[in-house]
Amino acid sequence: MCVKLFMNKKALSPIIGVILIILVAVILITMFLIWSKDYYNNQLNNNTEQLKKATNIECANSKLKIDSCVFDSDTKQLSLLLINDSEIRYFDLTLTVEGQDIYGEKIRLYGVFKEVLAPGDSIYLFTDQNFIILDSFGVYEDIDLTKISLVNLTSGACRQQNYVLTCSVN
Repeated sequence: MCVKLFMNKKALSPIIGVILIILVAVILITMFLIWSKDYYNNQLNNNTEQLKKATNIECANSKLKIDSCVFDSDTKQLSLLLINDSEIRYFDLTLTVEGQDIYGEKIRLYGVFKEVLAPGDSIYLFTDQNFIILDSFGVYEDIDLTKISLVNLTSGACRQQNYVLTCSVN
């Protein structure tokens, strides 16, 4: 009698039907989860891009003050006093100095200060102490301080901001 029960074809078709329904449901749920994962990853990437754009708003409100910019007439080195009155942490302060040497040839100095300027702090920067030269053109020691055409400062925190400096000579 037990053998007849397992051999009853009418009893097997509801079991096969339930298994097929569960299998189809699992496939549909898996497809939905894969789609939703891709959708939310795309949304996250879009939001990340928008957030990056929004952080530039913070840079627009930056209050980096260059209190002094002075060239030493003997050593040709530059000293800067920076004051950070904002909530931005300034790093990779990049300096570009362009001008002419005493012979009228083009001079260019490009480098970075590795000091970090924290919010609310001030810092003295000197090109002869904490400055790493990344690129130069000409002999900087021969620069004519009266023929400097550009002194520019940028930061890794707010790359779109350029501070064109007016420096005195002592």
